[in-house]
Amino acid sequence: AEDPSFYRHHGFVEESIRKSIATDFKEKQFKRGGSTISMQLVKNVFLSRQKTLARKIEETLIVWMIENNDISTKNRMLEVYFNIIEWGRNVYGIGEASHYYFGKSPADLTIGESIYLASIVPKPKSGLYSFLPDGSLRPSIHGYFNLIGRLMASKGLTPPDSSAYGFYSVRLREALRPKMAVVDTIAADSLLQDTGDEGVGVVDHPNFFQRLFGKKDSVEKVIEKKVDTAGKTPKEIRVEKRELRRREKEKQKEMRDKGLI
Repeated sequence: AEDPSFYRHHGFVEESIRKSIATDFKEKQFKRGGSTISMQLVKNVFLSRQKTLARKIEETLIVWMIENNDISTKNRMLEVYFNIIEWGRNVYGIGEASHYYFGKSPADLTIGESIYLASIVPKPKSGLYSFLPDGSLRPSIHGYFNLIGRLMASKGLTPPDSSAYGFYSVRLREALRPKMAVVDTIAADSLLQDTGDEGVGVVDHPNFFQRLFGKKDSVEKVIEKKVDTAGKTPKEIRVEKRELRRREKEKQKEMRDKGLI
């Protein structure tokens, strides 16, 4: 979900780096990340989070040394990555995240719970906004489950499933539910789709006034902006676009039902 070509690349995805450089040059600031899991791991373990050119050069050199000198295996790098990244407010590591959200160890997670945790990696602090007050998941991320589930099935990692790969069985730990404020669905969904943090697949979103008064993009244009093609096969890109189209239709229907459009 975060870096689909992790096992194929040697630390870098050239297309993501080119897009990152172009965006940063245009905005005159470090606005878009081009980070692979390898780069994020090095940043979190060895370096500060300062967005400077010097830190980026250090990061690149360390990643190159690790990936090209057999210092660590890909499996070990992924294991460490899962155990140090943030999964929520003051929640770090997959073990802590599993207990925090579902009250169980990682080995006991269902496929639905695993896909949910994968969904919050780009924006971990918004993790609880994925849930309704009764602990079930918001309909707006149903498409994500189908997308990731089908990709896993296509690689033989799980059997094909017509019931959204565990989406309907995911339940937030009961102790967390009373702490959740009842928030507007549209606002929560926009939070879930905000991917402004540095990482793979980061896209730029308009501010409130641009959304209110600016020219509306067509659905296809919105989808093209959301899909990051770096490191993905043509089939994976087609599947992701198809799921995004379905999610856009669901969102528009929900807004019509609420009388918002």
